[in-house]
Amino acid sequence: MEIIVAQNAGFCMGVKRAVELALAVSQPRGRVFTYGQLIHNPQTVELLAKRGVKQINDLSDLPADCSDATLIIRAHGISPGERAAIKARGIKMVDATCPRVGRVQAIVRKHSRLGYAIVIVGDSEHPEVRAIGGYAEAPLFTVATLAEAKDLPFLQKVCVVAQTTCSEIDYQAITEAIKQSFPEVVIFDTICDSTEKRQKEISKMAHSVDAVIVVGGKNSANTRRLAKIASAVGTRTFHIESEEELAALPPMQGYRVGISAGASTPNWVLDRVVQRLREANSSSSLKMLPSRLGALLVKSDILSAIGALSLCLVSAKIQAKPIDISGVSAAVLFLFAMHTLHRSIGGDFYGGSSFRMAAYFGREKFFFLLGVFPLLASLVLVYSDEAFWFLVILAIAGIFYNTPSPISHVLRKITVGKNVAVALAWTSATVVLPVGGDFAFTAASLWAIIVIFSLVLCRSLLSDTGEMQEDGFAGRKTLPTVWGKKTTLTVVRGVLAGTTILITFLAFAEPLRALLAVPFFYLWIYASLYASRSPNVSGVALDGLLAVSYLLAGLYLVISEVY
Repeated sequence: MEIIVAQNAGFCMGVKRAVELALAVSQPRGRVFTYGQLIHNPQTVELLAKRGVKQINDLSDLPADCSDATLIIRAHGISPGERAAIKARGIKMVDATCPRVGRVQAIVRKHSRLGYAIVIVGDSEHPEVRAIGGYAEAPLFTVATLAEAKDLPFLQKVCVVAQTTCSEIDYQAITEAIKQSFPEVVIFDTICDSTEKRQKEISKMAHSVDAVIVVGGKNSANTRRLAKIASAVGTRTFHIESEEELAALPPMQGYRVGISAGASTPNWVLDRVVQRLREANSSSSLKMLPSRLGALLVKSDILSAIGALSLCLVSAKIQAKPIDISGVSAAVLFLFAMHTLHRSIGGDFYGGSSFRMAAYFGREKFFFLLGVFPLLASLVLVYSDEAFWFLVILAIAGIFYNTPSPISHVLRKITVGKNVAVALAWTSATVVLPVGGDFAFTAASLWAIIVIFSLVLCRSLLSDTGEMQEDGFAGRKTLPTVWGKKTTLTVVRGVLAGTTILITFLAFAEPLRALLAVPFFYLWIYASLYASRSPNVSGVALDGLLAVSYLLAGLYLVISEVY
């Protein structure tokens, strides 16, 4: 099976903005409400409910005392009458109306006041169409088909707009008919450009594949329209909401399968469908054995453990200290244990967005034990060493960091977020433990700290840049969720460039140290190619590519030993 994922799939700008606004004001006590369904996706609505964002369908559903409550206006918008009623209740309002929908509302209001009859092309029952219609002060008509357009009464002046998710082909046919029927017609192209791109892409895709799978809510108009466009081409088309529905589809081995998703479909829902298909495909072919083995190394964190080993050896080399085998083993086991424990303790309330979280969901106890044993082993390895209490403190800090408590609150403030905490933990373990009792703060150890901290921080930021949406829903405060993708990538490139320049400068004294710039240059290439998280590259592959940066640091060790 060949799997092709549409480039324009998942949250559009308006939906993304609405969800981010909802997450920003969400409260565990449930004093945040959405006026109607925020977006047409059941998984998203369910997750928002778990974050304390409740849905109401009528203003009468609001509590009597709204003084400390917040009402979010969904992406589809509301009518002026509804807006006035909300203001009259005195409730704080957060307007998440899509800017493109807002533009259509403004067009309707302006031309309605100029005496134009308003014709909206779209579904009359859709909340966006009802909201747009509320801005019409002159005659208003809603048409969904060419036949309905031809049945319109005679109108002198007509302003035509489209529901932002309307079919471009249908809109062109309807507007042509309207232009032929009335004396004065003004037509506005109000179909969202994101919608146009998705529709054109799925039409082209449907001509080149054997089957199309469209992922998204069954109540999502734009998702249903994507499925309709693909089906109209004559290609077998399946509309599903989640990966669980794949089991009911007919076998597609040997097929070329195209996958797209509606504008209200979260990234992780699409990712899990793609991942399930890839796993089913790889399990049926011996040719896929190498990729399956690679996926196992990434999912189990064994590849990260190997990377930790590489950084331990490089650190000892930079510090010009003899390697303490027990210390190196303790560092590797400790970092492996912390990653495993954090995922099992921290949990993932929406069932696992990433490939690794999906594996942990429902198996938290097993992975908790899988993390406890290597942690205990790491402590045993340095029990008689001066590094024992250092590792104990590091372990306690790591465990408390992910456990809700006053201590975790303090730790998170000190480390300014998960990414810095991860970089500090890796740097502490890989710089101090590998040299055992010989560790001392010197120029060499500072040099090792700078190299490893910068490398781990950049790797962590790049990884979380691809999971900003999932982290936002889970409530994980990573730097990318705070800064946004653009600022995060700017910071990453700045750190990579700065460290590379420093390495180059210091390499004049020891030319082989220039090899330490290789992993930083590699991450720069990764940031340029994959930071946008191409849907045709799996999360497993991207995580594996990031882990390779730690292995590349080992080039300095290997080559310096040879020469």
